[in-house]
Amino acid sequence: MKTTHAKQASLLILAFIMIASVTSQAQRPGRNCPNGPGRAPACHIPDLTDQQQSTIDSLTVIHLKEMKTLRNEMGEKEARLKTLTSADNADMAAINKSIDEISVLKANMAKKREAHRQSVRGMLNEKQRLYFDTHHGPHGGAGYGPYGKGAGKMGGNRPSGGMGCGAKSRPNR
Repeated sequence: MKTTHAKQASLLILAFIMIASVTSQAQRPGRNCPNGPGRAPACHIPDLTDQQQSTIDSLTVIHLKEMKTLRNEMGEKEARLKTLTSADNADMAAINKSIDEISVLKANMAKKREAHRQSVRGMLNEKQRLYFDTHHGPHGGAGYGPYGKGAGKMGGNRPSGGMGCGAKSRPNR
């Protein structure tokens, strides 16, 4: 009887440890960054001064607020498009207008994303820029898996545009 309870307790503890370890590995992007959570744009850039880090942090906060507003608006427009396309008598003019509005929003988001990237890049020295260009942004390695943008086939499309800092890259298949 005591052996059964001891085995059950051991299995319960083992299950808890396994769940805790899996959960700790599934954190959001930027969590593994040595500079701290939420600093993905400046993550791992060598020899950042405190001034550079502070400026990048403030630019990032402003950028994230702008992007949040645009993402929320995008969600509303996509929901409206879904409603229009699933109607019994679809109004093609309204559907096309909704698609155009979504396209404008996506273009604005891409422009703001690149403007932010260039503002961060502009304050870096040559060595830091080289690192930044090869590890952040379009085709720079930060999250571009073998299946296009994102962490890979099942990795999804994160707002940061990739796997985040500290994440191990997946081998190409």
